[in-house]
Amino acid sequence: MSADELKNTVVQAAELLEYFKRQTTAASEANHAAAGRLRNAADAAPALFQQAANHAFDSFEQRFQAVDQRINTTAQKFMEHLGHFEKRVMLVASIVIFGAVALLCGAVAGAWYFKGEIEQNQLQANLLRAYNQADVNLCGGQLCVRVDKANKHFGDYVLVAPR
Repeated sequence: MSADELKNTVVQAAELLEYFKRQTTAASEANHAAAGRLRNAADAAPALFQQAANHAFDSFEQRFQAVDQRINTTAQKFMEHLGHFEKRVMLVASIVIFGAVALLCGAVAGAWYFKGEIEQNQLQANLLRAYNQADVNLCGGQLCVRVDKANKHFGDYVLVAPR
């Protein structure tokens, strides 16, 4: 993977993380707004039911109070469930973000590692190419070469005659 491709991958991962963060924030704000509206509705509902009971059905006041109590209990349970849902959404969002960051770190570490491996293999490949071009043989269990006497010498070394 080239540096540009790695850079593009990192940029795309950052954009994905930013998009997920915006989506999580928007969902959280929507949940808070809905919870506020629900609280307002739950707070207003008992008073409205009481007024209706007093004006229209004085004899049914006890029944309306029971309904009022059920509505309050249901609203409280709903609010509790909404709070748990919000926590779950934040937990899942945190896990996804952590996983994406871990995956990105793993990808960067892998790219770094394999870059070194590739460089080492290229050096070994160049050496093997040079060995392949030289006239090298085993002579009595030892390595021997046919040298090019017409070429120049490099200290204790002489150029190996090509095949």
